[in-house]
Amino acid sequence: MELLPGLPNDVALECLIRIPFDQFSVASSVCRGWKAEIERPEFRRHRKLSGLAQSVIVLARARVEPTRKTHLFKHLARLVYRIMLCDPETGYWSELPPVRVSRWVADVLSLGQCRVRAGADGRCDPVTWESRDECKAVFHRGKFHVISGYPTNAQGRFERDAEAFDLTTQRWDPVQEDFLDDAMCPRTCVDGSDARRLYMCRNGNVMACKNATWQVLSGLPAEVCNAAYVTTWQGKLLVIGSAKIGEPHRAYVMDLKNCKWTKLESPEEYSGHVQTGCCLEI
Repeated sequence: MELLPGLPNDVALECLIRIPFDQFSVASSVCRGWKAEIERPEFRRHRKLSGLAQSVIVLARARVEPTRKTHLFKHLARLVYRIMLCDPETGYWSELPPVRVSRWVADVLSLGQCRVRAGADGRCDPVTWESRDECKAVFHRGKFHVISGYPTNAQGRFERDAEAFDLTTQRWDPVQEDFLDDAMCPRTCVDGSDARRLYMCRNGNVMACKNATWQVLSGLPAEVCNAAYVTTWQGKLLVIGSAKIGEPHRAYVMDLKNCKWTKLESPEEYSGHVQTGCCLEI
């Protein structure tokens, strides 16, 4: 079946892989041939190898719905949770259809004999290891790292240590007792897109860790010095946060090559407190 009448399929494929990610659903509805081609794993691999893959930030955000009045009573304000997409390269924002999501959703990762549960409160519980609340789980250099946190009976007293599960040997490495310079919440710690460094926000700065040593990489813009969410992709680092707790969230992108910041504009309808997020390559 010809993908485009009058053109060889290899030429037609070069046209299809250039379709923007937000138009895939439209393109898939054109005909069965296009739908089948777009859904093939080979299509995604060809798009990536051609340098046409797009990195998209997916965010779960919450905002307060304005109070409403009726002739009977006044509705109480409530939080509305939404899933949004952002293309940080173009500044394009969109919202996904509403979904029913429990606030206490838990993902269970089975790692051989060790099971790690990550919940909405940031908790990671290795069944074969001591439980930790509010730790940060990061895949880095082929290992599953569990950073900081605290025992349930030591509420809020964060540890400085970290431990890593080696996926190859199926064993935990020795605990790194002084992995962090200070005992602190590690929620902003992320793996670098080059897999060589870890990054996190601390005391108004972006810190980078290489070979177990943390160093200041750059100061945070004043509008996001209270960081709520951090992610990396293709040599860039995104920080979403506010100047003070309770103020509106803003977004800035830093080029990791030259440490220059660029503000990422967010329309009012896509604002709100960031609960969590991830970076997808489409």
